Amino acid sequence: MIITSAKYDKPRDDNGNIISKEDNCNIIAVFDGITKCVPIDPDDRFYKSIMDWVAKGNTIAKAD
Repeated sequence: MIITSAKYDKPRDDNGNIISKEDNCNIIAVFDGITKCVPIDPDDRFYKSIMDWVAKGNTIAKAD
């Protein structure tokens, strides 16, 4: 599985506007060319893959 990008996301309303300045709610990542919404959950296999990717020197972008 190849990760090409990862970016944190914040809670949003139905129009896509950030609804609070709370913590990040998930990570939007591209795995093998497919965009996935990954929960911030240490038991999630995609989250684990992202953390391995970060350990190799990559960075998760900040939420907009």
